[in-house]
Amino acid sequence: MGQLKAVKIKTNKMDWGSFEETPLEGALVGVSTDANGIDMIWKGITDANGVAFDEGGLLPLLAPGDYYIWRHCSGYTCDNPMIETVMEGNSA
Repeated sequence: MGQLKAVKIKTNKMDWGSFEETPLEGALVGVSTDANGIDMIWKGITDANGVAFDEGGLLPLLAPGDYYIWRHCSGYTCDNPMIETVMEGNSA
């Protein structure tokens, strides 16, 4: 397993089927290691810039590999999960 990397997960209104690229504040974001969302390894909320942070104000620290990103926000719909790959050397 490689070194853990801080990963910036950003959510814009465009990600939710809107034509706006405005950052979406207050979206709940989860990261799981499986496509069913059972093994949820990180949870956070997006700030005014659309970047997700956990309760301690930290970005998720993820080892290289594939992850499933789950996004939820009142008034918006989104295809979940979104698949992201963290590669060796990626950082926020």
